[in-house]
Amino acid sequence: RLVRDWSSDVCSSDLSGPVIDGDLVFVVGVRGDLHCLDLKSGNLVWKKNLEEDYGPAPLFFGRGGCPLVHGDQLIVNVGGRICVGGFNKRTGKLLWSTKHNWHASYASPVPATLHGKERVLVFTGGMVDPPTGGLLSIDPRNGKVDDAFPWQIGRAHV
Repeated sequence: RLVRDWSSDVCSSDLSGPVIDGDLVFVVGVRGDLHCLDLKSGNLVWKKNLEEDYGPAPLFFGRGGCPLVHGDQLIVNVGGRICVGGFNKRTGKLLWSTKHNWHASYASPVPATLHGKERVLVFTGGMVDPPTGGLLSIDPRNGKVDDAFPWQIGRAHV
């Protein structure tokens, strides 16, 4: 049974669910705060503000996709000047970025193996007009987009 006896007000505005990897906990806040906390103590290991570092994301509710731990990386649907970013999970240093005009979304990156190759799949497309977006297949070693599949949902008219 896993029980932790700490809480953190550092993450009071987080929209994503926490992601635990070994001794680290990662969360993304609605205002762009990306936090890495120590699982045992709850102490802050590192933090970045995605809004300040990469610009505003065109999202109605702010940022909220869960990050993905992939080896030594933390992969995040960022938004702003970059679409997706791969960060060193221990330091928060940006290792690579994917730039795409579809921007970010609330979707969480998903690991996949396609034709024997490791990939990360990310739905993108924020609150932009006209609506654009789709599924990106990204090489997690360098952030290169292998394929982009356009997809969008129509707007509801009430």
